[in-house]
Amino acid sequence: MSFRFFKQMASCLVVTIGLVGASQTLQAHPNDPSHPFIHTDRQSAVKLPQPETTQSFTFAIFGDRTGTHDPAGSMKVLTRAIHDVNILNPDMVMTVGDMINGYNQRPQWLEQMNEWTRAMGQLEMPWFPVAGNHDVYWRGGDRPKTEHEADYEKNIGPLWYAFEHKNAWFIVLFSDEGDPETGEKTYSKPAAQTMSPRQKTWLQKTLNTARDAEHIFLFLHHPRWRHNQYGDDWDKVHAMLKAAGNVSAVFNGHTHTMAYHGKKDGIEYFTLGVTGGVISEENAPRGLLDHYDLVTVRGDDFHVTAVPVGSVIDPKVQRLNTRLLLPQQQWKVTKDSQRLLTWPVTIPDYQGLRAELRIQVSNGQDDTGDKGIHYSLLNVKGEPVSAGLLTSKGAMLIRYPVEPSQQYFFTLNDHDTDFTGKNPGNLGQLTIELDVVLR
Repeated sequence: MSFRFFKQMASCLVVTIGLVGASQTLQAHPNDPSHPFIHTDRQSAVKLPQPETTQSFTFAIFGDRTGTHDPAGSMKVLTRAIHDVNILNPDMVMTVGDMINGYNQRPQWLEQMNEWTRAMGQLEMPWFPVAGNHDVYWRGGDRPKTEHEADYEKNIGPLWYAFEHKNAWFIVLFSDEGDPETGEKTYSKPAAQTMSPRQKTWLQKTLNTARDAEHIFLFLHHPRWRHNQYGDDWDKVHAMLKAAGNVSAVFNGHTHTMAYHGKKDGIEYFTLGVTGGVISEENAPRGLLDHYDLVTVRGDDFHVTAVPVGSVIDPKVQRLNTRLLLPQQQWKVTKDSQRLLTWPVTIPDYQGLRAELRIQVSNGQDDTGDKGIHYSLLNVKGEPVSAGLLTSKGAMLIRYPVEPSQQYFFTLNDHDTDFTGKNPGNLGQLTIELDVVLR
């Protein structure tokens, strides 16, 4: 008998085998009893569980990036999200529209489009666009009939399309075709929030083509299933999705607030918040935060996770200890000439630097009606990039992501201090540090 025969016979055993000087415990694979899962030379009565072996993959989804009065800050959030996702390394990245501020004419739109596509080009995996109102709405003279649609399809991609990936189909819809009678594009009137017969016909053909897929995921910008200004046209679309029988989820953006709308006829509806877009406040419990979704697909199941931007850490980067830019020192306001205090802050130039400026300020309020002391961090142009009010005694930590080779100015403005009373003026301590990470 050959050695191969003895090897095959041994691999079929799923009990403890006594060997010379050792024992080998083999735990059978649940789907193939002849194939062991656990290999060890130790004895144990514990049966360790086998992980799921079904084919799986992941994809990320970016939310809106528009509406902000701080385009540079918005792009910085997007860049950090791209850095995060490159570490997570999903199969691909989807969007839900409104990635270009738009509401302009062609020269400005092209400039914004180029900035966005250059940033998205830093992704290390394929990405797929979805058109939102900011991406296609025109403002100003010489308005083309379809506004920025032609610019979009020439430079970004088709307004609606679909593709297959592993055991799933991905369908991108266009929710800004406009009023078929007037051509008006708006998300505030039901007549303009309908799907054209052409797009519906294409959608039905695509659903038929994807009938054997384990999952179908849909992406569009507006939450038309919420009715009101969106009308009731989505009811017809939902009926098509329900009839298909394998549509797992629909993802949208637009509202700038993360929300889950539940499951209807087996189809789950998700709204993403923002990935750099404007939000009224940073309030994660209310769905107001910069984030992206990460979707894991495993067999006939899928799982959606919202990930805050900047929360992913690459364990392989080289890290430096915190750099002290300004040691702890006293500051005081005892006369008019000291009401505005300024400290220059120069960020060193490290190759591949990612850093966070950390400013520790302690404020000792006086007893003359002082309401606190205003602080601001200014860029080299004198524009405030972070500002607030220190209203209580004790220390406050101010944190701000910064770029290499940049200069900032940190100021304290004690405009309301009265130099009378038992303890006139104001005082405190200040420390400025830089938390540095090298790629």
